[in-house]
Amino acid sequence: MASTIKLLSTIEFAKKMNFGRRSAIGNFQEPAITSANLTMQAILGPPFEWRWNRQEYNWTCLDPAVVWAPSTAYALGFRLKDPNGNMQTVTSIGSAPHQSGLTQPIWSTDVSEDVGTGLTTDGNLTWTCTDIQTYVIYVPNFGWIEHGSVYDSTLNPPSWKEMQNKNSLARESALGRPGFISAHTDDNSGNIGFVLSPVPNKPYPISIHIQKKSPLFTSINQTWAPIPDEYSYVYTWGFMTLMWLFADDNRWQFANAKFVSHLLGANEGLTETERNLFLQSWQAITGVEQNTSAQGLQARGNQ
Repeated sequence: MASTIKLLSTIEFAKKMNFGRRSAIGNFQEPAITSANLTMQAILGPPFEWRWNRQEYNWTCLDPAVVWAPSTAYALGFRLKDPNGNMQTVTSIGSAPHQSGLTQPIWSTDVSEDVGTGLTTDGNLTWTCTDIQTYVIYVPNFGWIEHGSVYDSTLNPPSWKEMQNKNSLARESALGRPGFISAHTDDNSGNIGFVLSPVPNKPYPISIHIQKKSPLFTSINQTWAPIPDEYSYVYTWGFMTLMWLFADDNRWQFANAKFVSHLLGANEGLTETERNLFLQSWQAITGVEQNTSAQGLQARGNQ
């Protein structure tokens, strides 16, 4: 689904509907830029899940049976359990032949996950230390976890099992098939530390689906990507809400009702709690309380 409509087009529409008032003023093009960002973030933020904003990431848990070996070529991202019980991940392979050293290194025990810490030099390799629960995965567009699954080949038949998503997880010593996952750390360079609990006792394959984070408008010539053109009826009313609100035009309440109704109607399967969380968040921006039951009932019919 294409995203071809530029913010400039939405601004021009709003101008015609707002008695010619300009919204992209000065070098910073405000309040248009911030209004567009607020609208985009409301649409792409939780609890809304969109098929065109979804991405899958997969990795395999550390195999506790694998141990370090001398003069061995390890691939970037390879993981093993060191003698201290921490996870060591190859984060740099250096120059050829990309091998470990002749003798086992003195492993770093720094699991703080700060950038540039917890490093161990091993031949041409560099290993980064993390605790045994944390898997650092490069997810540059991470917004939030929709759901996670773990594959258990020991079951009959082998099958995927859902993991429960948590905001945070405590340090765990128990071993087993992971039943919980949390996005625990973010180094602001796209590396997300995902914590699994219990600590994996086998090399389980892990699969997560995420919603990508909202991009930011910096120019009125950007499109509303990743939002497809077919959803312009949603973001146009969101933008109009803020434009009329800033202009002290009472029509903003009409636009706001349209935006909320369209947005809730376009996203299927939300619970009453999820709708209320969104409405409370949007109310903090607009200052108006929504009738949640009416919005939910009318959402489908008002598109």
